[in-house]
Amino acid sequence: MITHIRWVSLILSSLASGAFAQQGPVMLVPGSPLQVEMPAGAASTSLAVDVPEGARSMRVALLAANSSHDVDLLVRHGRPFELRAENGVDDSFLFDQAQYRSVSANGDEFVVITDRNPVALKPGRWNIALINYHAAPVTAQLTVTLDSN
Repeated sequence: MITHIRWVSLILSSLASGAFAQQGPVMLVPGSPLQVEMPAGAASTSLAVDVPEGARSMRVALLAANSSHDVDLLVRHGRPFELRAENGVDDSFLFDQAQYRSVSANGDEFVVITDRNPVALKPGRWNIALINYHAAPVTAQLTVTLDSN
């Protein structure tokens, strides 16, 4: 089953306007895809997943409905991403905070984090940031998969 959300002003920042407000995170359920509609030139830092004891790997995947749309995926453990938006979203600031990044010019992004990575997978909250660089809204599917093997 795919859960569907529309990004609203409470969890969005516009790359152009810089206006934003953040609330608590939208919690992802491992194995349940979340469909997101990302406004043009927007970023969200309001997504997270709780990793339980015993998980040995986690795959976070963002797949745009149109693979030519430029979206990026950032992941970090512990503290949520901070978002600067005085003159538009400071994406470099977001990249600097990320422990894992999937960055390309297309709409198929993913990271795999294991208990053997330099920043190892560990129990607790993992925060996710998404950025849409495309000039139009993008529909995408975000999926987190955990493995204990």
